[in-house]
Amino acid sequence: PMALKEFFMLGCWQYPKVPWIVLESLNQLRLEGYEFKLRIGGYGPYEELLRSKIASLHMEESARFVGKLTFEEAAREMQGASYFLHASDYETFSLVCAEALCCGTPVIASAVGGIPEYLHSGNGILVLENDVQSWIRAIKNSYTMKFERPLISREATALFSSERVGKRYREIIQQINVK
Repeated sequence: PMALKEFFMLGCWQYPKVPWIVLESLNQLRLEGYEFKLRIGGYGPYEELLRSKIASLHMEESARFVGKLTFEEAAREMQGASYFLHASDYETFSLVCAEALCCGTPVIASAVGGIPEYLHSGNGILVLENDVQSWIRAIKNSYTMKFERPLISREATALFSSERVGKRYREIIQQINVK
């Protein structure tokens, strides 16, 4: 048996998020003997669907909905998690994945939108297809991977700093104004 993992998901639970893929994947892993705890923060139109999915899969012992969190509570949840999980059909950037990395938490996320621009083998796992089997493979891999959490935090904090983002934004504006 693998060591217990603690997973965390956070979001405004609505389209394009697809959290039930993660729940179905974790349920299959649970049935195979993988041990984990999943905490789910956030709110939104899918909240009741998430709660009923947890109940229908009989995952109440391993998955818990913790609701809306303050910024500080969300950061503590991320720092306490083995991995941050994010399944979505579409993203432009995914601030929540960037925040998890800044907290030093490795991320397992759908390879959509801007996420592949900053999520790599040194800070997490990209899930190439949003289906249960691909998520199962990614989560299984997470049980044997090791990440340098302080390094993840340092790199993400530098990458997403207001100075760096502001400088890049200014460069783009200047390029647009030249034309």
